Amino acid sequence: VAWTRSAEYLKILNERHVRVQGVVSCDDQYEAFRPHDSQADIAEARNLLSGGCPEKPLLLFCGRLRQEKRIPLLLAARPPNMVLAIVGNGTDVEYNKKLHNPAKGIVCLVEEMVPQARLRVLYKAADIHVSTSDFETLGNTVHEALLCGCPA
Repeated sequence: VAWTRSAEYLKILNERHVRVQGVVSCDDQYEAFRPHDSQADIAEARNLLSGGCPEKPLLLFCGRLRQEKRIPLLLAARPPNMVLAIVGNGTDVEYNKKLHNPAKGIVCLVEEMVPQARLRVLYKAADIHVSTSDFETLGNTVHEALLCGCPA
């Protein structure tokens, strides 16, 4: 038995004779990403994420720091004139700590779990959310970024 997140997909699954228990609504999960934030808070977050270079284009990765997230690919794909901010925690924290080099456009905020209210401001401060993950079961960070007006 399966669950789905949309009525449209429920119809597709039913047409394919997949037993579906129902539609799950996850609106509450994303409630923290809807409030308004001050321009001063967003500017402060941008300064932090950009390593003090808020005028530079800012790419933001948020998520668990694990091998399947392919952070080395993000580094290789980053245009030299852009800052890549890496925010998250996980099993690869030590590797990511070593990458932190604001002078070269790589900022790593990987010491602790970032609360959703803080993540919201970080998404709003970035120009684009990036991901090179092998796979995503749902892709929460993409949803979160889009709710904050950050293209993903």
